[in-house]
Amino acid sequence: MPQSRSTSLADDMPAPAALRLGMRARFAVIGVSASLGLLLILLAVPRIYAELLLLPGNPLINTIANDDESDVTTLEIEALLASRERAIGWTESGHVRLELAAAAILLAQREVGGGTRYHALMARARDALKGSLARSPADPYAWTRLAYAQLAEDETADRIVPILAMAIRTAPVEAALIFPRLELCLIEWPYFPRAHADLFAEQVKLAWQQSHWRLVRLAIATGRRDEVRALLGPADQAEFDRVAADL
Repeated sequence: MPQSRSTSLADDMPAPAALRLGMRARFAVIGVSASLGLLLILLAVPRIYAELLLLPGNPLINTIANDDESDVTTLEIEALLASRERAIGWTESGHVRLELAAAAILLAQREVGGGTRYHALMARARDALKGSLARSPADPYAWTRLAYAQLAEDETADRIVPILAMAIRTAPVEAALIFPRLELCLIEWPYFPRAHADLFAEQVKLAWQQSHWRLVRLAIATGRRDEVRALLGPADQAEFDRVAADL
């Protein structure tokens, strides 16, 4: 029988033509790989540039996160704010906007007596927080700071309470947020417990587990001693009274 003949295109071609075809295929693969690599580099450039813009403010992030900004200068906070504002055009990160809001709130708190700059900074913080939540809607820190910013600008309770409820629902047992959120709940006492009684009772019990002394001090400072005490069991109420007597 005659030997079967390959039907491949390369076998039908003269050797030089087959070689040229193979080289073209290799160059095509190299070209595609190079194009993909260039595309990845171009996509990474904004992120890399944003990270470089963030560098001047990065040393303050841990300080602010630990509520230890007493020794931080106004110039340092302004550097943090400026670095986040510059980076926003190069990143979609909700976290960068959250950090911008934190810096704006800290600067606003240093404006004695309020005034135009105070309100401008708080407005900048609210805008940044809304932008952060648009990208990370389940971020309890952003919800908590937005509730605070709204309260600081004398927003009505009907606008603050739903935000505060979201701050709790998105992370009800987040240890770092228990007391900041509970303080806002107590400030909004006539409205929040009535609308979200279960959420409020749970936060009181979590705060009690975290620190007896801190909860008692907060309840007394906000004028809600009896209301907070009533949510504890009999044994805990006796402990509450003992701690209160020592303050």
